[in-house]
Amino acid sequence: MSNFVVNPYQFGEPPPTMDDTGLVCYYKFDESSLSVPNSSQSSDSGGTNYDATAVGATTNVAGKYDDCFSFDGIDDYMQPDISGGVNYSQWNFLKEPASWSMTYWLRRFDLVDAGRLWDQCYDGGATLANGTTNYLYSGNTGGANIMVTNSTAGRPLDLSFPSTYYNGASWHFYVHTYDNSTLGFRSLIDYANEFTGSRGAAGLTSTNSGVDMTFMRTVGSGQELSAEIMDWTFWNVVIPDSNIQYLWNGGTGQGVYP
Repeated sequence: MSNFVVNPYQFGEPPPTMDDTGLVCYYKFDESSLSVPNSSQSSDSGGTNYDATAVGATTNVAGKYDDCFSFDGIDDYMQPDISGGVNYSQWNFLKEPASWSMTYWLRRFDLVDAGRLWDQCYDGGATLANGTTNYLYSGNTGGANIMVTNSTAGRPLDLSFPSTYYNGASWHFYVHTYDNSTLGFRSLIDYANEFTGSRGAAGLTSTNSGVDMTFMRTVGSGQELSAEIMDWTFWNVVIPDSNIQYLWNGGTGQGVYP
């Protein structure tokens, strides 16, 4: 379902302030090295437990309004720094029964079919894990999907939107939220196009477990996403619309912190 969302800046209202409550992890991608720290300053921040390392990506690329990372879609990806007692289960806030949000700026290029933005679906690259999510761009249909999996049904939910709302020539601003109280997914693109879906049909149980987490490709290897990305945020709450307006900033964009 697609709806037009009114942009308040059209009426001369000042941009709202940012409330970083629930901001677990924030990847700016403005670093010169491939080490990607968690830049969240929120009291809810996961701190260095959410630091990550990119592999093969190009750094210091001119992005929408600041530097970004460029992933080539061949062998580039990003992995959380899992060591010293830090494990993949910390990403369970992206799984039922928890609410969550994420935002990012992305410029997509050519891709293989089912190129992943993130993937926590597979245990050892084979077994579907109950209640996990991933996000893919389809090279066959030109659409994009948030997939929810469980151990028996495979892919009981695809929240998709068509390729009209992204292309390789332009930067786009994406927001994805899941409200566990309503089982509702929401995707908002460029603060103007909204797509919604329900997780109610997924038939999930309470036997969820943290299995893996990989960015810009599927877990293990393959299906890399060719794109430039910047200011990727992960929240353990459904963020208010005022935060979305702040990050959109009338279309010019801005980071979480000045």
